[in-house]
Amino acid sequence: MTENARRNLARPTLAMLPRVSDNLSFLYADIVKVVQTDTGVCAETETESGIVTRVPIPTASIACLLLGPGSSITQPALATFLRHGTTVVTSGAGGVLHYGALQSGEKTTLWLERQVEAYADQERRLDVAHAMFDMRFGEAAPENATVGDLRRLEGNRMQRLYRRFATKYHLKPFKRNYDPDAWGDQDPVNRAYGGGQRGTLRSRALGPGPLGVFSRPGIRAPRQTAFIRL
Repeated sequence: MTENARRNLARPTLAMLPRVSDNLSFLYADIVKVVQTDTGVCAETETESGIVTRVPIPTASIACLLLGPGSSITQPALATFLRHGTTVVTSGAGGVLHYGALQSGEKTTLWLERQVEAYADQERRLDVAHAMFDMRFGEAAPENATVGDLRRLEGNRMQRLYRRFATKYHLKPFKRNYDPDAWGDQDPVNRAYGGGQRGTLRSRALGPGPLGVFSRPGIRAPRQTAFIRL
C-alpha cells in the first residue's frame, strides 16, 4: 500500500463526522503545541528526552478551543478549526481570563441580529433584563421595575450573600480595594473577589456572537466584554 493510500484511508469521511448536537462545548489546552498532521489536528508534547506524544483533537465536534499559557498553534491547524466553525480563544491559566478570539467568517449572524433588535427597542430591552433576573434568581422581578431597580435589587442580594459567607467562614470586616500595580500586596479576600469578577466578565466575551448571550444588568463598561448595556 502506498503512502498516499494510507493517508486517504486515515482521513475521516462525511459519515464519520459528528452532528452539531454531539458537539462538545469547549476544550482547554495548555503547555502543548497544536499541529496539523496528515490525518487531522493533534495536541503535541515533547519530553526532555525527545519523546513526542500526540493526542488527536476532534476539530469537527468542538465549539470552542481555549489555548492557555505555554500553548501554540500552527497556521494549518488554525485554518482547520476555522473551516469547521470552531472558535479559537487565547486564555489565561485554567481558561479563566480571555485575551482574544478568532471566529470563522462563515458563522451565522442570527444571534447578533437578535441582540441588536432587542437593544434598539427600549421595551424589549427591559423585557430581556426582567427575563434574566427571573432566570438568575428563580423569581419574577416587580412588574414595574426599571433597569435601575433591577440593579439595586441585585446589589442588595449580593450584599446579603457576602454577609452570609463572611459569617460562615469567619471573615473579618474588610474594605474592597483593588490596586492592579500591587496585586500581591492585597489581602486574600480582595484577590479572590477581583480574580473571580475579572474571570466572569471576560468569559462573557465568548457568548454573544455565536450563542446570543446578553450581559447581566450590572455590566456598564463600554467594552466588547459588555455587549448589551441593559
